[in-house]
Order: sequence, then structure tokens, then C-alpha cells
Amino acid sequence: MKLFLLTLVLGTILIPAAYALTEYIVNEDDINIRSDSTVLSASLGKLYKDDWVTVVSQRYEWSKIILPKDTPAYVWAEYVSRESDSTGKVSANALNIRNLPSLQSDVIGKIYQGDEVEILAEEGEWLKIKAFPNSFGWVHQKFLDKATKTSNFKKEESKPVLKLGEIRKIDEDISLTSFVANIIPRLSNPNIKKKEIYHKELAEKGELIIPLLESYLPTTDENTIYSIIDILSKLGEKNPVLVSYFLKKVEDSKPLLSGVYLDIIQNILQIKKIKIPFYQKAIEKNLLPEEINEAKQKFENAYQDKLIQDIKDSL
Repeated sequence: MKLFLLTLVLGTILIPAAYALTEYIVNEDDINIRSDSTVLSASLGKLYKDDWVTVVSQRYEWSKIILPKDTPAYVWAEYVSRESDSTGKVSANALNIRNLPSLQSDVIGKIYQGDEVEILAEEGEWLKIKAFPNSFGWVHQKFLDKATKTSNFKKEESKPVLKLGEIRKIDEDISLTSFVANIIPRLSNPNIKKKEIYHKELAEKGELIIPLLESYLPTTDENTIYSIIDILSKLGEKNPVLVSYFLKKVEDSKPLLSGVYLDIIQNILQIKKIKIPFYQKAIEKNLLPEEINEAKQKFENAYQDKLIQDIKDSL
């Protein structure tokens, strides 16, 4: 395999050429940077025509980019040892970088023990920091053109350097993506026992598998979609908090996709009534917007009731 040298603070290491940072130019205005490789994920900001971006990896039709320098980024203040008003060092083994000062916001990167942090402001228990070049987002590849020697002139800047931990994360992303891409075609296999094995293998990868499976929705074949429903349902049964995440994906303007997520939520909540085949109804074009909204509201209420009951049971 062709290799190239990347010099880090930790020394010089060899990494695969697939990790070479590649420059691209945005070809349209008002393009969303997403928190994940799906149009349903949160927007982290906008890009405009002729903006330059650095791509660090790719997943299907999406490119993972280093976020622009002015993208807001926050870390939990407790895990940063202050050295001055504007600097600090990470004291935790690994610290999530988030796009908003909230534990419910999206993780856009990580920094590691001993890393220096440039502090821009304090917001309660959070620090607003300069995260470049260690925060990342996703852009659909159709909005990016690879930069060439004849591309519009770009002001020379220092080349972003990835930390060792982020290189490892990219390696994990690529391995997991390849794993999913290898199994997905097999999910249409009519052999139930084999499908159960594939389901188990995917579910064992945990919640990291969710956005990868979602990238196949809702355009892949019906058998595969029912497999994805089953796998995501199993993950949700282990962690019911995922119901909140799935509820956000339900939109009355997208019946096929909403049918998938309503089936998943219904399986997780295990409501003791006759189950409604939402996805099947959507396939038959019988899932109406008002039915989607009614089901979403019912499941939201059931989820809140479940949370309250879980709290009571824990007392």
C-alpha cells in the first residue's frame, strides 16, 4: 500500500494514503454542513460557492470535512485545566467537542488528554473554544469539486494536521463502513437463519452503526429495510433514549421514511395494542400525513410516560 509521511507533535508516523487531506471547492451557494452523513441530521453551518474545504474521509455519497475556523465549538469546562484566561489543557482521557453548549447537542470532534485548548469564551459550565482543525462535519459530494492547479486562487494557509486520535477514528469509520457495505446486500437473503446472524453481527456494533444503516433508507429494497427496522429496534430496546432521536426523523411529508421510523419506535416502546404496519402502509401509499402526526404524538406521549415510570421505578 502506498504510504506517505505525516508529522505530528508525537513524532513522525506512517499512515495510509487514503488519509491524505484533499482540497475541494464548493460548487453551489447556501450548502448545509451536516452533523452526520444524512440530510436529516442537524445543520452545523453553511458553505458558499467557491469556498474551499478539506476532506478527510468519505462515506458513500458524503464527504467528511474539517469544519471552518469560525464554526462554534464547545467543551465541558470541568475537563479543561485552565492555564490562563485564554488557554487550557485537556485533563480527561478524551473530551467531546460539541456544536452547542449542551449534552444533547451533536459531537463534532474529540480532543485528548494533554491537548492545548484555545478558549474564546465561558458559557456557564461550558467553554467556547477554537476547535480547528479537530472538528468535523459532512457535506454531500455533489456540492464539491476536487481542487486542481487551475482552480481559483486560494490564500495560502498552514495545512491542517490531524491528531493521532482522529486518525484512529477515521480508520474505525472506514472499517465500520466497509463492514456494513459488505453485509447490506446479504440482508435480502430469504434464509431467515442467515438473516438472524447478519442482524446480530450488525447489532453488536452498537449505536455507531445507526447512521450507516440510515444511509440506505428509504431507497433500498423492502427486505433490507425490514432488516434495518429490526436491527434499529433491537438497539433501541437496549437504549430506549434512542426513541427521542428516532421521533425527530418522523415527518408527515416523508411517508416512506416516517413509516420506517414509526415501526422502529413502536417496536421499542412495545405498546400493548395491535401494531400498525406503518412502513407497509407507506409502501401501499395508504399512510396519510394526519396518521403520521397522530402516531408521532401518541408515541411521544408514550415515551414521556415511560421515562416517568422508569424514574419512579428507580426511586
